[in-house]
Amino acid sequence: MVSEVGSGTVLWALDRRGVATVTLNRPQVNNAYNGDMIAGLHQAMDDLGAQSGVRVVVFRGNGRHFQAGADLEWISGLGRALMRTNAPRAPLPRRYADSTSCQYRQLHSCKGGALAAAPALSRPAIS
Repeated sequence: MVSEVGSGTVLWALDRRGVATVTLNRPQVNNAYNGDMIAGLHQAMDDLGAQSGVRVVVFRGNGRHFQAGADLEWISGLGRALMRTNAPRAPLPRRYADSTSCQYRQLHSCKGGALAAAPALSRPAIS
């Protein structure tokens, strides 16, 4: 079963082996992130954190590119909105800004622009 979060900009699934896949789903803009995608990534990781048996999380992008950075149209709109309201910038939520709170370890041997994370548990590698 695939779950959609962030207004459909992020998809996630967990298979019977404990392999979770988080997919960026804005291929029409090369998966450039916007507010919906950021919220969707946070929600996907919260949802996966509540699941038992997650052994590894694999991040991928739908379409030709994994991720192209910020959606410039979205960024431009944020700047205009801040100028109109004179609002201060919001800080990053501490739980995501503080890497020591992350329950997954990064796998640094990935090739080809892929990202992955494994739970910080003593388990044998998936073969």
